[in-house]
Amino acid sequence: MNLTIACINQPLREVIEGLQHLPLVGYPQCWNIAQKYSVSIANYYEQKYGSTFFSFIIYSPLEQPTTTVFYTNLVDGWDTLVRHCAKQFNWEIFKATIIDADDNHYPGYYFHYYSGQRQRHILCYREPQWVFYEEGIPLPFESVDLYSKRLKKDRLNKDIVLLYMSKVGWHLLSKEFWAPVNRLYYEYRQVKKFDENI
Repeated sequence: MNLTIACINQPLREVIEGLQHLPLVGYPQCWNIAQKYSVSIANYYEQKYGSTFFSFIIYSPLEQPTTTVFYTNLVDGWDTLVRHCAKQFNWEIFKATIIDADDNHYPGYYFHYYSGQRQRHILCYREPQWVFYEEGIPLPFESVDLYSKRLKKDRLNKDIVLLYMSKVGWHLLSKEFWAPVNRLYYEYRQVKKFDENI
């Protein structure tokens, strides 16, 4: 499983409105925005390292219809854009990354929380040694006792990331998470390059 997903505690319409007013050079003129109907978002984009052009989809999931899911073609989930939106609009955002080991990548598990200026980060990855890192004040649902386990790889893993996301209302393995309300997605596809730092 290789996945990065951001869940925004804001209604879809407010997120769309916010994205239309981002103070980025060339934005939104360089984006083609379209309504899409699709049965599967999980395979819509392959998340890659170092993509030259950006694409993302936003939608309201059936299990949390008053929230918004943000799915992009970047492996890091376009973290700088997510952080910028949290600060600019005071949005509460939970972001999860799960990278299982394969022939090309070491495993890595990440959980991020943004709310205005407040941030919380928990990382556990291997390259090639296991590294564990946390920053910010723990959230009420965290199992902080895990972070003192002897083996770093046991402090945060796929199951823990999925558990944390479920505790805030998003079950990433459920059909209801991947199914949007009215089957409607909004696709943002970059149609020309632009100079931006986000």
